[in-house]
Amino acid sequence: MPSTPTPSRSPLGLKLIGVGKLASGVLALAVGFGLFRLFHSDVAVTLEAWISRLRFDPDNRLIHEAVTRVANIQPDHRRLIEAGAFFYGTLHMVEGFGLVRGKNWGAFLTIIATSSLIPLEVFEISRKPSAVRILVLIVNAALAAYLIHYEVRHRRNAGPTPPAQP
Repeated sequence: MPSTPTPSRSPLGLKLIGVGKLASGVLALAVGFGLFRLFHSDVAVTLEAWISRLRFDPDNRLIHEAVTRVANIQPDHRRLIEAGAFFYGTLHMVEGFGLVRGKNWGAFLTIIATSSLIPLEVFEISRKPSAVRILVLIVNAALAAYLIHYEVRHRRNAGPTPPAQP
C-alpha cells in the first residue's frame, strides 16, 4: 500500500524565516572565510589590491582610514572576529534548517538566540540611537513573538503527550 505524503508541519512563516536564516548563515560563513583569508595575509597589501580592483580612490581619506584600522587589528582580535563570523553563520544555518524542516528544536533555538540579543539591542539603542538599530530591534522582537505565538498555538492544538512506556 503506497504511503500518502504527510503535509509539512512547518507553515509558510516558519519556512520564510528559515530561508532567511539559511541565507544569512551562508553570507556569514562566506564573510568568515573571507576574513580568514584576509587576516592570514598582508592585510594592507590585500586591501589595497581589492580597492584597486574595485576602482575605489586609494587616496580617499575614508578608505585610507578603513584600511589602516583593519590592518591594525591585533591578532587575538582577528581570531575572535573570525570565530564570531563562523559561529554566527553556523548558528543561523542550524536555525534555518530546523525551521524549514519544521523541527520543534529549530523554533526553540531561534527563539532563544533571537531573544537573547534583544537586551543588547536595547542597550545599544539607549547608548546611540539610530533608525537601523531600532529597525533591527523591531524585526528581532517580531520574529521572536511570531515564533513564541506559533509554538504556544502548536502545543495547545497538539494536546498532552502520553507518558513514555518503560
